[in-house]
Amino acid sequence: MPRSKPNRLTWRSVEEQLRKLQQVCDSLVSEKNQLVQSSTTHQARLKEAESALDQSNAEVDSLTSRVASLRGDRNWLITNGLVGAFEYLCQSESFVTLLDRLSAAAYQSGHHDGVYHGYFCCQ
Repeated sequence: MPRSKPNRLTWRSVEEQLRKLQQVCDSLVSEKNQLVQSSTTHQARLKEAESALDQSNAEVDSLTSRVASLRGDRNWLITNGLVGAFEYLCQSESFVTLLDRLSAAAYQSGHHDGVYHGYFCCQ
């Protein structure tokens, strides 16, 4: 079996390997710098997004408390406000006078004739 020749390093082959390794190293350094720059950009965008999210959460909290306040106002208006308004209307002389005049005008125009006739028919 023939013996293989020992792998001899020559100055040229060492220089060539060194040059290739230097190119690979330069490429890796360039890639690292791009990744650092990209990472910095992404971190800045993340901080902006977090800030926008915090602001949106504050707005949601504000709107939630406003809705709760408006619900309370609505409930008060339904339970107390409308009752008070109707009581005021019923006690208002101008409103009662208006209802009397409307009722008298309806009676004079014959709108109650059917009710009157129906009442006597049922007896």
